[in-house]
Amino acid sequence: MSDRHIWMNMQLNRQPNVLIKLSQDKWKIGTKCIAHFTEAGQLAYYRTVILNVDMKLGLAQVFYIDYGNEMEIKLEELMDYSEHLINCGIKDEPPLAIECTLAEIQPSARLNPKGYWSKDSISVFSNYFEDKSCIALIYSIVGNVMSVTLFKPEKLEKVDEFSHNLSFNHEFVERGFAEMAEEPYLSRENHVMRTMAQKSPEALKLYTPSYLPDDPYAHFQFEPPSEKECQTKVLLKGPKSPLEMSLYSLSKKCLGKEVQVEWNSVNSVLLDNVPMDTHDRLMVAAHVTQSSSSDRLTLRNTTLLPNMHGLPSLMVLLFAPKVELRTDPEREELTGALCGLGFDPESGDSYHPENDVEIMFDTKFNLEDLENINKLRFWMNFIVGDALYNNLETCSPRIIQAQRKIKEYLLILINKKRPSRAQTMFDNSFAWDQLPQDVLLDPLGPKSSSSTSIYSLIWGVELSSGPKFSKIEAIKSHLELLQGYSDGADVMRTGTKCELCQVYVDDLQALRLHLQTNLHKTNLIQFSCTFN
Repeated sequence: MSDRHIWMNMQLNRQPNVLIKLSQDKWKIGTKCIAHFTEAGQLAYYRTVILNVDMKLGLAQVFYIDYGNEMEIKLEELMDYSEHLINCGIKDEPPLAIECTLAEIQPSARLNPKGYWSKDSISVFSNYFEDKSCIALIYSIVGNVMSVTLFKPEKLEKVDEFSHNLSFNHEFVERGFAEMAEEPYLSRENHVMRTMAQKSPEALKLYTPSYLPDDPYAHFQFEPPSEKECQTKVLLKGPKSPLEMSLYSLSKKCLGKEVQVEWNSVNSVLLDNVPMDTHDRLMVAAHVTQSSSSDRLTLRNTTLLPNMHGLPSLMVLLFAPKVELRTDPEREELTGALCGLGFDPESGDSYHPENDVEIMFDTKFNLEDLENINKLRFWMNFIVGDALYNNLETCSPRIIQAQRKIKEYLLILINKKRPSRAQTMFDNSFAWDQLPQDVLLDPLGPKSSSSTSIYSLIWGVELSSGPKFSKIEAIKSHLELLQGYSDGADVMRTGTKCELCQVYVDDLQALRLHLQTNLHKTNLIQFSCTFN
């Protein structure tokens, strides 16, 4: 507890006449007042602000502005500031408790699928900072909430600048308690403003935040029409929330159809609590029905899976009978996969085109992931009695071994941290046999015979060792141009595309925000390692 805390508490509690009853006309939201709090059997008074009032029950929800906790208090027990306390400056003293959040990270979905901080992560955080000092690097301040990066002072003694790799945020991610996350739009915008103000206060005057729009109709006073003028009925729909998630089907025959969850389901309205996260999420349904007009699908008995990055792509790669990988034109990385029952080698036509699934990776998969996926598919084939891997003499110990192997490789794949990537559409979607035979890698070796497995092992792709020198130089020049736009050294006249992330931005403001995303920062680090 700081000296300021101690002094204010002494002023509030040492004299019985410094507090007066809060009058009823002040029983409203936002009123600064004083409320009691009992700790270890001792009652004391502290500064609060009213958050909510329930006149029927005679209760008020108050926030203790110097400590950060909330509590319900009877309205008649609320106290007001006396002249003595006002003259001491206690009423107008800024709050000593500031709500903060850790910048650019979020709770690990693997430890808590609901998106909350796990007990272990809270315990580690408390051990680090409870009753200890730390250094907070402010990322942004939005809605009185400060987004910060925390540092322990002893880690900064030998360095001249704040390095993210030395921060507690980075350590939390490395230890698996958290994962990288994009900051909300307003937070990134505030960060851009703060960065510009540090570089040049004059440049900040030219920047107009998106949440302070210039409304050209603000001075107009519109009157509602009379009842006689209202002659047309309009069917209103809604209300709609901008946080409401939309659903779509993965299979080809259901593309373009409206997808909704049954109205009486708890999942009928899905709100995205992390709207800045652009990764796909997976929902599974036990029953799917189609409308009479065949333009709408209704899902029943649904489950929304945790927001684990790359999970939808991983599930399809694990359980699709046949998989053909997609790459970028230069064959530098895997960009997606076509999944289904395969195709006729002679005609090239899909065996069941309606049920084919074309997925675009939003996280990076490599050949190591493919190897683990094939190992898992191998043991699944063993379990289901594949003739290639199984025989009639298989005993229960072998089945138990297969189950353990499946669990082992599944955990490896799920727990792996994959960097994000922008989704890119393959030119010939839903077309099989698109890769040259000389770049395909047979998972069973060159002398293997054709397999009749239920889960055929996925053929790999021989990727290029890295981008060509000319492309590296072109991307470097492009990044310098984007940075020049952001700093104001050059004029950005039209929208442009970040060639590093394959993301299109409409204007200068969107460009500055994109340069602050984790996607761009991660790609920039990897690109720097490539040409260094």
